[in-house]
Amino acid sequence: MATEYENSQKLAAVTEAMEQLFIADEDTDVTYDETTKPSIDKRFKQIVDDYGNIVDLTAAAEAAAESAIGSAGAAAGVANQYDSTADALSNGLKTVAITGAGSGGTDATYVVDVTGSTGSNGKILVVISGGELTEASILVPGKDYTGTAVADIDSAAGTTGATVSIAIAANRGVGEYFTIPSGVANGALDIYVVETGPVATFTDLTLIDGVAVSEIEAVYGRQSDDNALVIENQYGQKIAILDQQGRLKLTALSVAGVDITEGGGGEEDSEYSPPLIYSDLLALISYGQSLSIGAEGFPAITTTQRFDSLRFNVGIRPEMGGLSVEDSHATLVALTENVNANYGETPCSGAAECVIELLVAEDGRTYGNKGFKFLAAANGRGGTSIAGLSPDGEYYQRIVDSLDYGAQRADELGLAFDLPAVLWTQGEADDNGSTTIESYLASLSALRAQIDIDAATYTGLTYQRGMIGYQVSSHNYYDEQDPKIALAHLAAHKAKDGFFIATPSYIFDYAVDGLHLTAESYKWMGAYYGLSYKRVFFDRIGWECLRPLSWVIQGKYVIAKFATDTQLVLDTTLVSAADDYGFDAVDEVGDPLAISSVSVVGNDKVKFTFATDFPSGGHIRAGFNGTPGNLSGPVTGARTNLRDSLGDSIIFDTAGINKPLHRWCVFFDEEIV
Repeated sequence: MATEYENSQKLAAVTEAMEQLFIADEDTDVTYDETTKPSIDKRFKQIVDDYGNIVDLTAAAEAAAESAIGSAGAAAGVANQYDSTADALSNGLKTVAITGAGSGGTDATYVVDVTGSTGSNGKILVVISGGELTEASILVPGKDYTGTAVADIDSAAGTTGATVSIAIAANRGVGEYFTIPSGVANGALDIYVVETGPVATFTDLTLIDGVAVSEIEAVYGRQSDDNALVIENQYGQKIAILDQQGRLKLTALSVAGVDITEGGGGEEDSEYSPPLIYSDLLALISYGQSLSIGAEGFPAITTTQRFDSLRFNVGIRPEMGGLSVEDSHATLVALTENVNANYGETPCSGAAECVIELLVAEDGRTYGNKGFKFLAAANGRGGTSIAGLSPDGEYYQRIVDSLDYGAQRADELGLAFDLPAVLWTQGEADDNGSTTIESYLASLSALRAQIDIDAATYTGLTYQRGMIGYQVSSHNYYDEQDPKIALAHLAAHKAKDGFFIATPSYIFDYAVDGLHLTAESYKWMGAYYGLSYKRVFFDRIGWECLRPLSWVIQGKYVIAKFATDTQLVLDTTLVSAADDYGFDAVDEVGDPLAISSVSVVGNDKVKFTFATDFPSGGHIRAGFNGTPGNLSGPVTGARTNLRDSLGDSIIFDTAGINKPLHRWCVFFDEEIV
């Protein structure tokens, strides 16, 4: 044992080393106990050399945050684009209510022009079902309306006595933002705010996904700022910062200076750069095998549309309607879930509803004024491997059909069409086969690349589409011990190129076959997809699943830090207790290591305790200690009991399925060194 003198000497040495770290200049290293570290000044200089002038980057972020364009209101204003300030200040269509259902109409969705004493371009979208008017919503608000606004539904739909009441009001009110095309550069927008008067006041110029960078550079110039390139507007304000490769690092659209290129999310920066959402009809394609199309999910529970989402006329699964490709995609109708044989509720409705719920709850929008509608289609094929779903396979054409006919229907409605992400629910067939993790990832990459190409063809927008999915948890069902495809999903998520695990699937209630979900669970899984979608594409902060980010070995203790900012919980109520809460450990050659206990430490750490010192190179795993042959799910399947508490504040569909959106630990295999 060290003497008091030795301890005092050690403390003095540590104190001196700490002092040197703080006071030494930018050319000095500090050594303590045979370990050498750069001084703080030296490390700061290294960061500046590596990443650019931090002071100027911070100043640019502050300028963006202080300007009106950097506010959340301005960001929302980009979705409210008008041809001129006069159009934005003029009266448009504000609300529409059904006053007479009528009868005798032809079932379909119709776009009906709205007339008034004056005014033009206003359109409403109406749905005729059972010969009656059942839904009506504002499609295009139009401009310059005065007096009474009238829509002749009977002439458009063949009904008798179908009527609506339409209220008009200023398109943009005091305090609200809007944009008009900029006269400075193609692809750029001028942002205005409405002030008392009303009067439209110019705030600043913004960019659209960097498209206008070269033209703005030609007008305003580009200056070097160490390792960054800065574009300033006519007021000397920095409106964009680019790295040396020309990638957009910060724009005035960043809310409080958040870096929109790196994406955020969790403890690690993402390399994925999600698009800014401008289009007003967004395809929501569910692709994969049977869980993507609702196998055993009957009866369907989403039989009425809560908001204004759409699907193709024949049903949520266009390929199962018994019609030709053209006829099954002929019109758009309100998104509801239908039953085809043993297929019912899909994840589509849950995903669409959750995005809209969160936009209303978190962003202060109304669903009628959110700037877009979803067009959902479940295009998967049951029991099919990733090879069978690949671009060379038999079923990929279904995605192309949804893009092709979605673009056609959008054009008929005067809507801009896009596909920001695909919902991916697939893996069971490959757990049951010879697919390796490496081959699965290669197939997934090829599939995503082809989706990018085809989406660009039908939308005119070229960028890397996202993919949001579950982590498959059914390997025990196929007599497998190791969750190989679950690990492939995690590897794709960790690659940080736009693939996101929304949730592991073991938390959901399974149908009696132990492989497919109940209708309620399909909708619940879709809600997780929608939460991830909202965080990535609207909040632009990325999405992180609940997984370990870092580890520390301290003798017989191994402590893992998990990706969460809410309280971790070992929950044996929502998911039945698993051995060691679903975790196990092996040494470097694969021999088991007995876990003495698993406990939560603080809010974001888990401590694994062993009888003896944990060996460097050992592995801690989740999802490996289930029983091969067992049915999947929260009672008998491979599972963990670890979750965070996100669902304490985010509960989906409180008036319906009423499900919390906690993040549950994914399956993993981590070497601890």
